[in-house]
Amino acid sequence: MDQQFSSQTKELIAKSREVALELRTPYISSFHFFLADCILFDQQSALRFVFESTEHFKKYYADYKAAQEVNVPHFKAIDVLPLTLEAERIIKATSKDQLQHKHPEIMPFHVMLAAVRQPDSELLALLHPKENLYSKLEHFYTRLGLLNEKPSSVVNRVKDFFSASENKADINTELVSIDVPKNTNTAPPIFENVVRDKDDKVEMTLTGLAEGKNPNTYAVILVEKNGARKVPIIVGTFEAQSLSVAIEKMTISRPLIHHLFQQTILSMGYTLKESFIHSMTDGIFHASITLTKDDHLIEQEARPSDAMTLATMFNVPIYFSSKMLEQVKVEG
Repeated sequence: MDQQFSSQTKELIAKSREVALELRTPYISSFHFFLADCILFDQQSALRFVFESTEHFKKYYADYKAAQEVNVPHFKAIDVLPLTLEAERIIKATSKDQLQHKHPEIMPFHVMLAAVRQPDSELLALLHPKENLYSKLEHFYTRLGLLNEKPSSVVNRVKDFFSASENKADINTELVSIDVPKNTNTAPPIFENVVRDKDDKVEMTLTGLAEGKNPNTYAVILVEKNGARKVPIIVGTFEAQSLSVAIEKMTISRPLIHHLFQQTILSMGYTLKESFIHSMTDGIFHASITLTKDDHLIEQEARPSDAMTLATMFNVPIYFSSKMLEQVKVEG
C-alpha cells in the first residue's frame, strides 16, 4: 500500500486524522479526506471545484466546526482513528482511477474521484447537484493539468479534437454547492484588495500559446503593444483549444460556446468593445468584457481565457492593468 501511495496522499490521510480530531469525530470518512485536501493543496484541490474562494472555504470550515462544538459531545482522543467502511472502500477504489489515468502513484485527486463514485460516500451526500458529478470532477482535474497526457501541439490537438468526434460536447466545469451546518450563513465570496481602476489600462498583443511546465497546461503570452513588458497567463487544455480555434480562425461545423455567445451578442445589436484583465487574487487573474450598443455600455465579469478568446474573435483590444503588469511581468 505504501509503495502505491504518493507522499501527498499519505499527507492527506494524516491531515484527515487531524481534521477528524478537530471536528470531534472518532472516525475518518471521505468528508475528512475532502476537508484535508482543501486545506493542504488549495489551487490543485477540490476546493476550487466546490468553493468560490479560499475565504469561502475557511468560513464554511469555521461554521462547521462551531456547529460540531455545540452538537457533538467531547470524546477522548485516541492515537489511531478508524476509517469508516465507506472510507475503506474509497481507498481501495483509488487504484481504478490510478490505472485509468496511467499515473505511477495514487494521488489525492484519485481519492476525491473515488469518493464521489461511491454511492454511500459521506462526501457525496453533502455535494449537489449530483448529476454527472464524477465526470465533472474528472474534467475539473483535467483542466488543472493533473489528468491525461499533454498533447505535443495545441493546434494539432484542436484539429484532432474536432475531427475525432463532431458530437463531442464542449465542457465547461461549474462550481457545485455543498450543504452547510444548520443555523449558519455562507456569504458569497468577497475578493478583498481587488483594484479595478478603469483608467489603469495598457493594451496587450496576444502573441501565441506555449506549453506550460505542468502537464496539460499552456501559457497565453501577452506582450505590451507599445512596450517590452510581457506576461504569461496559464490556462488548461480546453481553454487553449478554444483560444486556438479563435487564433487560427478555424471553421467548425457546429458552434462552440464562444461562437454561440458571439452570435447572441450580435443578434441583440451589441458588439464587443474590449477585454480587460484587471486584477489578481490568490494567484488567479480576473477579467471583464465590455459590450457596446450605441451609447450603452455593459461590463461583464469573465474568465481571462474567455475574455481573450472573445476579444480575438471580435478583433478588439485586450487590456491589462498597468500596475499589475509591473508586478507580474517576466523578462526575456
